[in-house]
Formats: sequence, C-alpha cells, structure tokens
Amino acid sequence: MKILKLSMFFLFLLGSLACGLTSASAPTQVEATNPPSATPAPPTEIPPTFTPSPIPNTPTPEVQQFFTENFQGDYEKNWSYFLRAGKKEDFSLSKTSDGLLFELKGLGIYSYLVYQPFEYKDVRIDATVENIGVNDNNVTLFCRYSVASGWYEFNIYSSGLYDMFFTKPDSAGNLNYGLIANGGSNKINMGKAINKYSIICTKDSLTLFINGVKTRSVGIPAYALENGKVGVSVSSFGQTPVQVKFREVKISQP
Repeated sequence: MKILKLSMFFLFLLGSLACGLTSASAPTQVEATNPPSATPAPPTEIPPTFTPSPIPNTPTPEVQQFFTENFQGDYEKNWSYFLRAGKKEDFSLSKTSDGLLFELKGLGIYSYLVYQPFEYKDVRIDATVENIGVNDNNVTLFCRYSVASGWYEFNIYSSGLYDMFFTKPDSAGNLNYGLIANGGSNKINMGKAINKYSIICTKDSLTLFINGVKTRSVGIPAYALENGKVGVSVSSFGQTPVQVKFREVKISQP
C-alpha cells in the first residue's frame, strides 16, 4: 500500500514537471541593431563675396542739330561769341534762371553769338527776347554764317524798324554790308517788353516774322550763300546799359 502511494506520487510529480515545461513561454528574442552613426554636421556656408556694381558712366549730352536752347546748361560748349565792334570789358554774357542775358555797357558794341556744331542750308530760327534795359538797341538773327564768306542778318530795332543785310568780308577782313530789304512794323513791342522774332532761310528766299506775323520775304540775290552756321546778336547805339535777355532760341527745319 505504501509502495502504491509512492508510485502515484512520482507519477504526479513527473506530470507536473511536464506541464511546467510545456507551459513556459519561449524567451523573446531581441533584434540586434547597429549602433547609431553620427550625423555629419552640415558644411559651413561661405558667404558670397560682395562685388560692387560698376557705376555707369554719365552719358555725354548729344549735340543736336535741331532743338530749343534755353541756356540753362553748359551752353558755352557749343556756342561762342565775338564782337564786331566795341570793347570786350564793356560786354558780358550771363546765365539767368530764365535765359541768357546780353549786357552792353559801352556805346557802339556789336556782339554776336554763334552755334558752332552745325552748318545749315534751309533753316528756321525762333527767338524769344526780353528787353530789360534802355530802349535803344537792336536784336539780330542770322543764318549761313562763315568767317570767310559772310552771312545774312535780320535786324529788329527797338524803335520799330527792321532791315536785312548780306554781310561779306573783303580781302582785308573788313565787313561790307549790302542792304537786302528794310521797313517798319507796328508788331514790335517797344520798351521793356518781350518779343518773338523768327527767320527762315531757304534755297531761294529770306523771310522775317515779328511776333507771329510774316513781315517780309525776299528772294536771295545772285550772290547767295549756300550754307553756314546760325546765331543771334545784340547791339548798342547811343544809350546804355543795353540789357537784352534771350529766353530761348529754337533751331528747326522750315
């Protein structure tokens, strides 16, 4: 009986061990991982080298053939003056806020201002002129000017008269004046006033306008000049100071 109990005990013990072995869960396998690699630092960014932009050259103003001159810039680069008569110390040119002032402090001064860059065949000149001095002067517009051959000039006097001359130098350098036409006009604003004078020089005629009114037109004589420079002039006579301002001078095609 005792042997039977021992046998049953051993059988029970063996059964318990077998159950324990089958019910134990298998150990969880840990997946091997590679050690983390060090993240490379981003490359240091090199700042761009600053290259200053080149400063563009200031364009040189183009010399113009047809334009309106108001004498606010460096007009001296393209215009030059000469005195036909009178003393240089009694004459001056000065820029103002609204034009170019001719000032003649002596008597009998004939001053000329020439536009040098171009010579013209057919041309029109319009000048807006203000008299701010004595009422004893004349304003001149001229065309086809050259030192060797002479020029045509249109003179408008503060007294209300006008004339046209062919001015020609002789072999000795003296100027001879040949009268082409003359007359009077009630369109001239006398005294301290503003006038607009215009001339047209073409192949076969010379024409004068005073304040928009066609005043005189004549055919060019046989001694016609073919081309030349253009310009303006102011003269003094028996009273001073003569002060005449050119507000603008327009050179155009007729």
